[in-house]
Amino acid sequence: MAIAFARARYIGRSTGGVAVRTAAYNARASITDERTGELYYFKHRDQPESHEVLLPEGADPALAESSALWNAAEAAEKRKDAQVARELVIALPANHEVSHEDRVAMVRSFAEEHFVSHGLGVQVDIHGPHVGDEASETANHHAHLLITTRRVE
Repeated sequence: MAIAFARARYIGRSTGGVAVRTAAYNARASITDERTGELYYFKHRDQPESHEVLLPEGADPALAESSALWNAAEAAEKRKDAQVARELVIALPANHEVSHEDRVAMVRSFAEEHFVSHGLGVQVDIHGPHVGDEASETANHHAHLLITTRRVE
């Protein structure tokens, strides 16, 4: 049950990154970037198997909405070369013994232990394999963790 793939990157303005766009894509949602007025629309793509925003204790409950969290993260950064978020993409086991609930619990536990417990907000989106690949050994179960670079207070 080894995880064979993980990728980490910063979402930074100097490289054209936009945390709101990444959040909308990962969640397959429609979110407007309040800083630029641009609408990012990805509802036509396959929906994630699971989507949630994890916040540290005491955080404003309104930030549990992706649009609120990532617009706040973008607004907190003033520099044109700011790093607004970090993203981890982690492969998840495709074994038949591992259920969807098991995958969600694994990712949630990882996010809470390594990020939320340190005061960061995390958007977790779990994507399943494409239609027809579910039973294949190459089924691509994976999670996107979009993490704030600042503490959510």
